[in-house]
Amino acid sequence: MASILFFIFAGLAIACALSLVYHRNPLYSAISLVGVFVSLSCIYILLAAPFIAAVQVIVYAGAIM
Repeated sequence: MASILFFIFAGLAIACALSLVYHRNPLYSAISLVGVFVSLSCIYILLAAPFIAAVQVIVYAGAIM
């Protein structure tokens, strides 16, 4: 189950990263960057690192928004 979730979140991170590069509007790119950060924090949770996941969301995604 963990490997399936890993591939889902990894695919979401890649899709958001491609969306980040694709959009010309900076607002859409920033929202895509937040999507990358959230999916990366979900991968950290799968790796049993909840503190790093919380820091990822609070510091990086919070600073962007």
